[in-house]
Amino acid sequence: MRFSLGQAQVIERAIRRLPNDVDADVKAEVEAFLLERAQFLDTDDLDKAGRHLYEVIAPENAERRIGKQLEEQERRARENRTLSFGPVRDGMGTMFLRLDVPTLAILQALLDPSLALVPRAPTARTCAAANAAMQTPSPSFSVSRRRQRTRPPAGASGRVSQ
Repeated sequence: MRFSLGQAQVIERAIRRLPNDVDADVKAEVEAFLLERAQFLDTDDLDKAGRHLYEVIAPENAERRIGKQLEEQERRARENRTLSFGPVRDGMGTMFLRLDVPTLAILQALLDPSLALVPRAPTARTCAAANAAMQTPSPSFSVSRRRQRTRPPAGASGRVSQ
């Protein structure tokens, strides 16, 4: 039987992933199964097989581990959200927004006019909500402002008008 170093590492990781209370005979069966499959599978598919065996042999541990991994991914996604904006010399402005995909989908649904069933003019309530949102940035975003190169026109407050 011939297999690569990468395949050997995947098999070793699959065995190590199993909880300590799993019987040594079961671990030996997992190892033998993965060694046999290494002849036909590349490292990615072999890793998938090892993960599947882990989920079958120790489902509670697998759920816990997957839950922790998802929490870590969500935490990293929250930490990596950014919003930056600033004026450009031609009187326009730019905005850069980096969001996790679910939040981006919500924002897109809120902003995409093609999703609106009936076009509506801004109401006093929506203008007040927009003004309040502009006054208090969300703590979950890191907001940065570029140094302004031009002064805003007189009377410009950045508020939504009614």
